[in-house]
Amino acid sequence: NIGDAGLTALIDGLVHAELSTHLSTLDLSRNMIGPNGIKALLAQVKRRAFDELRELRLDGNPLKSAGVASVVDIVCTAKCTALSLCDSGLDIVSGRHIAQLLARWPGLCQLSLDANLPVLAKGIADNKTMI
Repeated sequence: NIGDAGLTALIDGLVHAELSTHLSTLDLSRNMIGPNGIKALLAQVKRRAFDELRELRLDGNPLKSAGVASVVDIVCTAKCTALSLCDSGLDIVSGRHIAQLLARWPGLCQLSLDANLPVLAKGIADNKTMI
């Protein structure tokens, strides 16, 4: 479990070694990553440090709705085609962020949300951006 601080160090190391530009898949599942760690990743994505990133796996991390909002920005900025947020304790607000993602980035081909669904589905259904 690397947590937010570990993710920040990992990202910095990948960028410094110029390895981040070659990654197409980043699997950070079950690492106790929260909103702050995701914001650190977003900052580097916005700097185009992860231009080849197409698949992001964040299963089992306590992202909270603030983290999911940053994930949406990561996926849209990097133009990811696959996102996995299974078993991440997502809530209704997270569902609204996911609905916005689907409206903003039609290139997302695979979305995995297992073990979040009852509450998450309500947030997606309530979002008016999908209509």
